Amino acid sequence: MRKKLLLPLILFVSGLLSAQDCFEDCLEDYPKLKKEAANLDQFIPKGWELMGSVNGDINKDGITDYVFILESKEKYKIPDDFMNKEFAHRILGIAFGKKGGGYHLALQNNKFIINGDQNSSLDEPFQDMEIKKNGTIWFKFYFFYSAGSWWVSNDTYVFRYQNNRFELIGHESSSLHRATHEESTTSTNFSTKMYHFTYTDENGKKETSKKKVKAMKPLLMEEIDPYDFNPLAHSYGESPFEKKEY
Repeated sequence: MRKKLLLPLILFVSGLLSAQDCFEDCLEDYPKLKKEAANLDQFIPKGWELMGSVNGDINKDGITDYVFILESKEKYKIPDDFMNKEFAHRILGIAFGKKGGGYHLALQNNKFIINGDQNSSLDEPFQDMEIKKNGTIWFKFYFFYSAGSWWVSNDTYVFRYQNNRFELIGHESSSLHRATHEESTTSTNFSTKMYHFTYTDENGKKETSKKKVKAMKPLLMEEIDPYDFNPLAHSYGESPFEKKEY
């Protein structure tokens, strides 16, 4: 679901434009991670450090795999940012364990684990990741703005390794307006092509929609922007159930 900030005009223009300028001007080329490594530490390039990792059996071959996040040691700031926050670039890696030992890099993504640099009033958006017993990978994000928006939301993305790639098979989102107590939730199952949407207005009146979307298909991680994700954008272009702009 879209998360459009209702910022005061000056803050909106200066904050978002300067963030974009910094993204274009400050971003160095990301290092390419090694394809093979004896252990997790060997995937970490010079000038980077491990932010976190989880392990489990992703491809169901009985060998331990890893999902890990790297952060750049060198920090950067958004020009003209009134909060003067520092940010680090991030890399998401997924490594499959090999039968004879060591690991093979199955995925490197430089954009999915966002750091909040699109708006300095946003708290740390990335919250958690987990590999379930069935091999699915879960990523959780939290959107709370100290200025500019009353909406708070939680988003969960579920990926499965299938068809020799990592496909988004599920997405959950819940949003709450801190002033009016309006609530909205969406639940999308890309495998069954089912989409659920619930909206509760400020008076407690609830509307619920449920629909099978034949055009729905699993998405790849590189197609997803956690800052502004609409699970039906690739099926309809716009959500047929979405009634509000955030």
